[in-house]
Amino acid sequence: MLMQDEIDINHSLLIEKAGKGNEFLGWIDLPGRIEETLIKAIEDDAKDFREKAEIIVVIGIGGSYLGSRAVSKRFRHLFLRLKTTGKIRL
Repeated sequence: MLMQDEIDINHSLLIEKAGKGNEFLGWIDLPGRIEETLIKAIEDDAKDFREKAEIIVVIGIGGSYLGSRAVSKRFRHLFLRLKTTGKIRL
């Protein structure tokens, strides 16, 4: 079987939510289900955070840590700069 054939089959299974683990596929159509009021509330909260804090510590329990890991990896250079200036300890 060609790789493209396998990709097409698995893509169809995802879209149809028919494959193994299909109970965990709510993320597929999530963007279309988010209400505009929720997006506005998140944007307002983010603005408040930016005005009140230079650094935010994310502590997670259970579930996936990938979101907080991606953020910390993206901004690690900022933390290292603060460490070298003595403003924080890592």
